[in-house]
Amino acid sequence: MENRISVESLRPVAILCEGDIYDLACLLLKLWDAQDRVANSQSRGSVVRSRPTVNGLAMYYSLLVSDVSRERVQGVLLGHGLPLGAVVDNDEGARDVAPPGPRQLGGTGRRGGRRKRPAE
Repeated sequence: MENRISVESLRPVAILCEGDIYDLACLLLKLWDAQDRVANSQSRGSVVRSRPTVNGLAMYYSLLVSDVSRERVQGVLLGHGLPLGAVVDNDEGARDVAPPGPRQLGGTGRRGGRRKRPAE
């Protein structure tokens, strides 16, 4: 079984300012959920659910802030008792798999006209 932590456990962690790693994790979870919905809408039978690890957050942070090394971020995270191999998940994501988004069959995504109003 893989080790999981809640994104909420990152709130008190500060690399350069309080909550910065938490904000990054929330952004990644939001973007990856959106990407997963697209992948899941185009695939039948398998469900994609992408999540960063604590170590992955350290890497992404150091890529965004060039003066901060990955090792520095890892040290701060370890100092807060967060295992580098743990998967970061949001509370709602811990219960559910990212549901498929609307299926796009091509074109503009429009159905080609207005819906008829029901007869009164």
